[in-house]
Amino acid sequence: MDAFKQYFEDNPEIFAAMVAAIAILGGLLGSIVGAKIQANGGRDQAAAAREAARIAAEAQRVAALWNVRQSRVPSSSGASAR
Repeated sequence: MDAFKQYFEDNPEIFAAMVAAIAILGGLLGSIVGAKIQANGGRDQAAAAREAARIAAEAQRVAALWNVRQSRVPSSSGASAR
């Protein structure tokens, strides 16, 4: 460990270049990880939108069936049902 410390103390330009390289690689890795997280979030959001559309379509179908049923069932009092 002392050998590395001594080497970098004797060659500060190499140490500076190494620190810069580590920073660049860390930035690239962070960008890649962020992009993957964002892509997964987009897929999850699209799946949720598909599920919401399916639920809405089913609700519309049930409401339409209910309306048809209400129009075919005569009211017992002769007044319109509300």
